[in-house]
Amino acid sequence: MLLRKLAGDAVAPAPDATCRMRDAGAGRQDVFVASPAGAVQQRALAQQAIATGDAAAADAAFATLQQAGHPLQPAERSQWFALLLQQRKVDAALALQQAHGDLRAPLQQLAMAHALAECGRRSELIDFLQTHQPTFAREVQERQWLYLLAHVDDARPELLRRHRVRFAANRAVQARLASPAVASPAADARPVGEWPPVRDFAGARFALALRAGRFDEALRWCPQAVPPKGDASARSA
Repeated sequence: MLLRKLAGDAVAPAPDATCRMRDAGAGRQDVFVASPAGAVQQRALAQQAIATGDAAAADAAFATLQQAGHPLQPAERSQWFALLLQQRKVDAALALQQAHGDLRAPLQQLAMAHALAECGRRSELIDFLQTHQPTFAREVQERQWLYLLAHVDDARPELLRRHRVRFAANRAVQARLASPAVASPAADARPVGEWPPVRDFAGARFALALRAGRFDEALRWCPQAVPPKGDASARSA
């Protein structure tokens, strides 16, 4: 037993040597990641992680590519942006969006605004809504932007009222959102029966959901938001 212990102590590396070996291994890994083969590996890891639903691993692979100096393709940037929002890494997503113009498509602007609202970052949401006016391809997308504008209506009512609506059906929604029953900061404290002109159950649920930032619920309760029969695009959104 003693001989084995002595033999083991004789061959065991010193702590300093172990650290040097570890640093050398990390250095070789950094060199590999910076190489074209390393970039191929990290890209494959990112796509595999996305396919298996591992957002954290895909995020790490894209971050490694960027840190190693490998430029991401537009499709990869779009994937990374979505992954960052999925993980509520709003600051990182916002920085990525601001650095790359190809991440400013209307739906990506809508996603960022929703993320700011859901995280309770009200002042940043107001700034974002003030400096962005995306043109949406679908009525329901534009309507969601109107809901975000209404969410900050008590602080910046002009954002909702001055917004240029593209879809005719959303003009009624815009007028509804700007009504006193929804826009007034004191509306939450008033009995439902005192909310002119929102005195019906659906209208009350709509106003409460909107003020709380529950935009999907508000979409269901707003009477003007119900898509007309035959509007397949609105139903599938």
